[in-house]
Amino acid sequence: LSIPLLRDSVLGEYAELSGSYRRFDYSQAGTGDVYGVNLVYRPVHDFTIKTSYNTSFRVPNLAETSGPLVQTFANSFVDPCDTRQITSSARTAEERANRIANCTALAAAKGLTYNWTDVTAANAYLPTYSSGIAGVNGGNPLLRPETSTSFTFSTVFQPRGLPGFSALLDYYEIAIDDVIQSVTAQQLANQCVNGPSLDTFACDRIFRDGSSTGDPYDAFKVDRPLGHPIGGFIQVPVNYARREVSGLDFKARYTFDTADVIGRDLGRLTFDLGGSWLIAQKNFTSFTDPSFYTELAGTPYYPRVRFTNRITWAPTDNLSVTWTTDWQTAQNITRYRDFIASGNFDSRPVSSLNTGNFA
Repeated sequence: LSIPLLRDSVLGEYAELSGSYRRFDYSQAGTGDVYGVNLVYRPVHDFTIKTSYNTSFRVPNLAETSGPLVQTFANSFVDPCDTRQITSSARTAEERANRIANCTALAAAKGLTYNWTDVTAANAYLPTYSSGIAGVNGGNPLLRPETSTSFTFSTVFQPRGLPGFSALLDYYEIAIDDVIQSVTAQQLANQCVNGPSLDTFACDRIFRDGSSTGDPYDAFKVDRPLGHPIGGFIQVPVNYARREVSGLDFKARYTFDTADVIGRDLGRLTFDLGGSWLIAQKNFTSFTDPSFYTELAGTPYYPRVRFTNRITWAPTDNLSVTWTTDWQTAQNITRYRDFIASGNFDSRPVSSLNTGNFA
């Protein structure tokens, strides 16, 4: 449904309000509705403002809810309770403290005691996983639908005095509840012990009853005796509590024919400049503490600021040459505060705590 609000008036050149609504009824997911509201306002010909608010709903598919349990393997598994992992400079101070407390509780439940802070101690936990761990993968009939809300505010500038030029500035906020996510045995094992307390959902799907391989750490290793019908883990899709993302995107483009600028037809040139500022990327992944989250902005693959530049020369309609540059701000491998808190200043050079700015 679209409603024109004005056209060629003293208040502006154009404005329109639009909306959408959908009601649904699923046999497994239940009933509900989604809607969206959008506003477009162009006060003058060169400048446009757009804003929107939308909700959405995603029902888990049949494979996610009803897939049969089939055998799979966790290869290159890294035990999160390994003393070497707990003492690694890659751990944050909070994560290290959480793992020590939670791994201690898991070991105590089996009547075991290990040293989690000293890799040279006689009772340090130093397991080896020489082959893949057998387990099962399947659907989760308890999956809940995924819901989300999004808000955007955009401005578009296309000056009449500079044909071929356009610029877009776009702010966005997205929040997803009950995020449906397929998780691996490694992720389940990590999640079991990474939070402020044991994550019972994750822990209940990781089994520490290792086979007898001669490894002195068998009793606590993630595994089960050979021939067990389930194995060392159960992988199923899960509902994470929430995911929040907000940021600012920028894009500018200028394209022109060289004949119009220098009076000589050498083809067409196009300059594209894009940028993004990731304000927040919060993943609330704990099953037992919905307020616990991991901030990913500024970590590897999630740069706070990123610019991309593309120059394209098209001498003919059938040939083009493009030069692209991608510049990203430094991403933290280990945060300074966690490096200081660890007290292990010889674990890595300070210069390697982050990637540094790079292109």
